[in-house]
Amino acid sequence: MTDEVQESKAYWSSIPFAYYHTDGPQRRMIVESIRDLGRERPIRSVLEFGCNVGRNLHLISRSLTPAPRVVGLDINEAALADGRRAYGLDLRTGSEESLSAIGDGEFDCAFTVSVFDHIPDVERVRGAIVDLRRIAKRYLLFLEPFNGRAGRDLTEKVVKFNYYWDYRALLRDLGLRTIHDLWYPLGYATPLQPRYRLFVVALEPDGERLSTRFVWKCRLERAMWMALNHPRIARSRA
Repeated sequence: MTDEVQESKAYWSSIPFAYYHTDGPQRRMIVESIRDLGRERPIRSVLEFGCNVGRNLHLISRSLTPAPRVVGLDINEAALADGRRAYGLDLRTGSEESLSAIGDGEFDCAFTVSVFDHIPDVERVRGAIVDLRRIAKRYLLFLEPFNGRAGRDLTEKVVKFNYYWDYRALLRDLGLRTIHDLWYPLGYATPLQPRYRLFVVALEPDGERLSTRFVWKCRLERAMWMALNHPRIARSRA
């Protein structure tokens, strides 16, 4: 497993990153979720684990009022350098091991978008979630795929090192309260495409629930996207 972990990190640290400057449904999901969670009580600091060029953080910093402090962590140094030039953000080099250097409760909120599915070892995923729980004071958001079977996705022929992990079970075992769990396929032309879910975890006893308006708006957008892409999704499931 150690070899696979290192091979995976080498692959994802060198993958081309131009695509990550484009916008898509995954960015709307994260930005609007964090904005909605901070409607009554502003979210003032956000950490993205696996930020690549930092496009998500750029949109968050421009969409929330007051603008929060945003920090990104990623293993792709070239992508981070490009993101710093493009957006002027605090983007740092690091993997799941680097999370231990971030202080307790340093951020109001922490999130991932399709990051844990690139980590070969479920115990490393579990450890990263534990660290993110320690780092974040109020919320965790994970937009990650699961197909019902834990392990490597062997159907993916284009992008290497993709994995499915049971996030519901991981969060439950860690005693984390999920206030939102929405199935939301992303627009990626890969077998993982229809498998994504957005998990929102409240770390405070009085954590606000996502607004009903936001939830139904996401469901409507998802239905429209599915109607346009159903044949391609059906083929990916075959």
